[in-house]
This record gives sequence, structure tokens and C-alpha cells, in this order.
Amino acid sequence: MVSIAILAVLGYETTPKYNDFKSDIIQRIEFGKPELLERFCAGIQAGTPVDSYVTSVPWDDMPRYDHEVIMAAGAFVQGASIEL
Repeated sequence: MVSIAILAVLGYETTPKYNDFKSDIIQRIEFGKPELLERFCAGIQAGTPVDSYVTSVPWDDMPRYDHEVIMAAGAFVQGASIEL
């Protein structure tokens, strides 16, 4: 994945690595700071075809989660399987 290689060059820890065998579409990126994750999600959301004007914000009242959750998605269907 070229985008994962770019993130690795920029110093972000990713799993699997860009040159590892992948058997799934799941990718972990370690940003290290909540603000960096928020900016990443904002950039993803801004580039989507639906609700690109929406700002993703962390929410600490998500059922079954012990930590704040932030999501970005620009899907045409609520509950789409490819989200961030």
C-alpha cells in the first residue's frame, strides 16, 4: 500500500507494515497524540462525497467503548462496512 509506505516514511508506526503480507483490509496507524488522529480523521472526512462539511470529534459516551471514539466516514449508506 503506497499510502501506508508514506505514513511510515513520515514516522508513523503501522501494522501491518507496507511491505508485509496482508490478508485483510484492516490497517493500524499509531499517531501517538489524540490531536494527530483528530486531524487525520478531519482530512478523511473533508475528502468524502457525503457530509464532507462535517467535523469529526471524539466522543466519550459511545456504548461498549472504554475510551473516546472518533469516526470519519463519507459513505452513501448508513452502517457502511468500510469506515474509519
